[in-house]
Amino acid sequence: MISRKRIIKGTFSGMFFDVPNFNTAMLLGTWELELNDKISILLDKKPSIVFCIGAAEGYYAVGFASKLHASKVYAFEIQKKYRHLLHKISVSNNCKNIEVRGECTTDILHHYLANDKTSSLIICDIEGGEVGLLDLKKVPALKRTTILVEIHEMYVTDCEKTLINRFKTTHSFTVIQGRERTLQDFPNKLNFLRCISPSKRILSLMGEGRPYPMNWLYLEPK
Repeated sequence: MISRKRIIKGTFSGMFFDVPNFNTAMLLGTWELELNDKISILLDKKPSIVFCIGAAEGYYAVGFASKLHASKVYAFEIQKKYRHLLHKISVSNNCKNIEVRGECTTDILHHYLANDKTSSLIICDIEGGEVGLLDLKKVPALKRTTILVEIHEMYVTDCEKTLINRFKTTHSFTVIQGRERTLQDFPNKLNFLRCISPSKRILSLMGEGRPYPMNWLYLEPK
């Protein structure tokens, strides 16, 4: 791969990302590129603690840990195979500020946030579990926490509406719409490939392998 297993474009460009059977969109930097502006803002805010829940192989957990050396990153991932990859990638990027954990429950999240009086950030992608986990009644400290959460309407009906109604008194919110990739999203340094590969092939390399684009919800404490 031309990238030499480093992310080419986007917020985490330069990060070493050696994952077997990887999605090429991650190395190209087009993976969830709709979030780039918000991720840049969050990095500028330098949250003292970052909780990546549903961290998978570590795209965001290691991304934040590698950019914010003074911040603590807790990466929660229920699958052992991903925890192994996450640890490997954190070591490859010399991230000593990241801890890899298993499942995150409301009790665990309450424990961490109740003892944290600083600026915390949650990045959540747990395939529909977000409605059960991001519960203000069980985790009251969420009211002062910035949250970026992927919405899974295919698993939980009215998931987006439920979360907006739940947090609308404590947080301002933005719905980040997923979109299809275009040729303009392709990294400039690889433009030569557009001369030798069909446009359909280029677009497929940037795709995320989903049946349709996914939305995210950004919640910022008022």
